[in-house]
This record gives sequence, structure tokens and C-alpha cells, in this order.
Amino acid sequence: MLYLLAGENTDEAVSKLREIRAAFVRKNEHGPITEVEGTEAVDADVYATIGGGSLFSKNRLTIFKRMGLASASVQKVISAHCDFFETSNDIFVFWETDPKSELSVLLKKTATKSQAVDQKPEKETTMPRANIFAVVDGILEWPDSRLRASITALRDIDAPDLFSVFLWKLKTVFLAAHGEEKSLKPFVAQRARAVARTYGADAITALFLDGVMADAGTKKDAKNAREYFERFIFSAEPKRATPASNASRSDAGWPTAMQ
Repeated sequence: MLYLLAGENTDEAVSKLREIRAAFVRKNEHGPITEVEGTEAVDADVYATIGGGSLFSKNRLTIFKRMGLASASVQKVISAHCDFFETSNDIFVFWETDPKSELSVLLKKTATKSQAVDQKPEKETTMPRANIFAVVDGILEWPDSRLRASITALRDIDAPDLFSVFLWKLKTVFLAAHGEEKSLKPFVAQRARAVARTYGADAITALFLDGVMADAGTKKDAKNAREYFERFIFSAEPKRATPASNASRSDAGWPTAMQ
């Protein structure tokens, strides 16, 4: 079964994907959910994702995002499986930002249902997208408030979407920490350098690599994305110039499982 969301309205697309995930979980408590981002996909992984099955559920949900931005070889794999998507008992959802792209047109021809996500909002939204960058900035720039900030954010923003922006932010900090921020806009570079000083180059490098791994886990196991995100957030430790007693006090309110 193939569903297509086509359009550039990120708020609307994220909202629809959230509804699809929730509906799937209600009907398939143990059904696996996998997400693939086109800008990161390689053909071998896409083959494996499409061909994978579940031993514990009658079907699975696979969400492909922006595959029109993937390499030509990945798009070729997707195109070759359109008939399979259409007849499969599994659910394949595609979100394509360009409705007129060759891949979008092909997917629409075989989609069980297609929907445009290109409506301009009547008023500025506050969630999930308009404030998502501010949320990520807050978690990194004020680490002692990360517990409250992350819990509040996860009420309104899906963990996979938070991860996407979080890794972009970490990449800017990683570049700044290693003196490679020339490609960044001045304002972005300034904030990135401030975060880099808070954590230190070694910690940022380790955090960035941990983030990549956690994000990969989220895409393969989307049902537990929130847990992946929380564990990742609480692994981030800034440099502490304060006495150990202060550090212990800042950790006192954390859930035991996250320490």
C-alpha cells in the first residue's frame, strides 16, 4: 500500500506523518516503523528496507522522506519497486517536496492515496516547526535546563524531527569547534562558537558521532524514537569548572535511567 504526501509545507507534512504513525501504532502495537531520509539514503540500505519484513506483525510502516533529493541510484531502486509498494500489505508512505519531480509523478500514478501538503498557513505556527530551532538552541546553549526543555518539546514535536534539526545544529558546532566555520553564516557561526566553548572540541566530536548513531537508531526503530532522543540528550555533558558538589546538584533531578 502506497501513500504519497507531496508539497513543501513542512508543518503540514510533519503533522500528517504524526497522524499516520499514531494510527499505525493503534492498529499494530508490535508493527515496526522505519524512516528513511533521502539526503542520507544509499541504494543498498533502501533495498534492505524495502525487502525487510516482520516476524511479529502482519505489516509494517515505512516512511520515505524527500527521496527526490536522493542519488540517481536510490531513486532508481524506488522506481523499480512502485508495483511492489502498490500491492504489498505493508504501508509505504512517501513525502516528496517537489510534486512535479519525475519520482513524485511516478509515485502518484501507483499511490493508493495522494495528498498535497502545500497550503500556506493562515497564521504563523508555533509548533512544530517555527520554534524547533529555538528549542534545539535552548537544549544545547542552556544544558542545565535540557530536561525541562526536551520534555516540553517532545509534547509537540516528534523525536525524529527534533533529531533532524539537532544534528544540523551539532554539525555547525562541530565545524566551529574545529575552526571550519567559514561556510556558516556569521550569526550561525557566532552561536556555534559559543556552544563549542561550553562543551569543548572533544566532547562536541563525541556528541556529534553519538547523535549520528542515535538518529540512525531512530529511523530504524521509530516507535522508540523518544527514548533514543532522551538518552542522547542526557549523554551531552558540557565542561564543568564548578566543584563536584555543584555538578552533583545539577544531576539530582534527572531520572535514574537517564544518568
